[in-house]
Amino acid sequence: YADSALAPTMAQLAGAPNDPQLHGLIAVMYAYMGRAAEARSEVQQSMAHVDRYSQQGYNRMNAAKAELALGDRDAAIDHLAKVRATGYHLTSGWLQVDPTFTSLKGYPKFEQMLKGN
Repeated sequence: YADSALAPTMAQLAGAPNDPQLHGLIAVMYAYMGRAAEARSEVQQSMAHVDRYSQQGYNRMNAAKAELALGDRDAAIDHLAKVRATGYHLTSGWLQVDPTFTSLKGYPKFEQMLKGN
């Protein structure tokens, strides 16, 4: 449904061009649609303002999901590690059962992160 959600989300963004949450959501949509350059541009815009907002854990989760959808496991894991550092409710147990992160299972960097290394 990323393609049908994109237009209304872009309309919302027009009214709040620096909203990192909207940029993060759009990044995920573009990533699911296979539009890598646009997705990564939106990730960058989301991260440019992320530390000024209370929902930075959620925004970093969206960045991780976008990178994972684009096939960059290392970038996704880097974002997940930053999410965990914010105190956001992202536990190792959650990461192990959430199907979004299934493709990371067995990947050494992911397994190390789960162990806290």
